[in-house]
Amino acid sequence: MKKKNVNCFLAGVMSVMLAMSGMPGVQVAYAAEPDVVAYRDGTYEGIGTGLKGPIKLEVTLKDGKVSEISEKEQHETPDRWESAKGMLARFLGKDYEQADAVDGVSGATFSSNGIRGAVKNAFLKASGDITGSGSWDDPYVIKTVEQLEKFAANVDEGQTYAGQYVALDADLDLAGVKNFNPIGKEDGST
Repeated sequence: MKKKNVNCFLAGVMSVMLAMSGMPGVQVAYAAEPDVVAYRDGTYEGIGTGLKGPIKLEVTLKDGKVSEISEKEQHETPDRWESAKGMLARFLGKDYEQADAVDGVSGATFSSNGIRGAVKNAFLKASGDITGSGSWDDPYVIKTVEQLEKFAANVDEGQTYAGQYVALDADLDLAGVKNFNPIGKEDGST
């Protein structure tokens, strides 16, 4: 079903629900707001996509914020990487939302986006039971709706996961999710 048709259908359903909510004796249940995601303390390998391949960082979280961050592996052009890695210190003390807003380095956009993606990937791993390194033998494993939503948001924000593997390890019920953001193209093209 095309996005436009889905939006029209959802608008119609909402209209009926609003009309029914004003009728005596009729109660309409609305989906609850999602719980705030808790990030487990620990050290996580985050992987992002730079211009020349994967960027791997080691990110330590304490109380839901980045307490340490270091480079594990990257294949970027040396001068671009030297510029971009200066942004690593700007993640210290940041939570997920704040880390997502860390400015990149002009002239090293792909490396900057790869760093930001790696930090977000580390938070994704810390958000629950997601495991794995993204390899064929050890794919990222998504088990919850919250993990799937964060994964979709990462893709929309430029994390390609090119050459990496992801496994869905649960039947997820998205019926109660407001405005679920599907992964990939949403314009009806294939």
